[in-house]
Amino acid sequence: MFVFNINHLLHYLLLGSTLSAVAAGLSAARTLASIHTRSKLVAAVFIVVAGGFGYWIADGVGQLCPSLAQ
Repeated sequence: MFVFNINHLLHYLLLGSTLSAVAAGLSAARTLASIHTRSKLVAAVFIVVAGGFGYWIADGVGQLCPSLAQ
């Protein structure tokens, strides 16, 4: 799974999609962390980072939960 996420990271970098590459990198880091630890604190950190990243790049509330925006 880690290699799969790294593959996506490289794919998005080659396409020039920096935001997607950052998200894929975060996913790769989460996968690597989950291989090495079972800490709920580490899981909480990744949830907070992913949520903060999503909040930072969203243009509006509808983008945070698109299924409810319709």
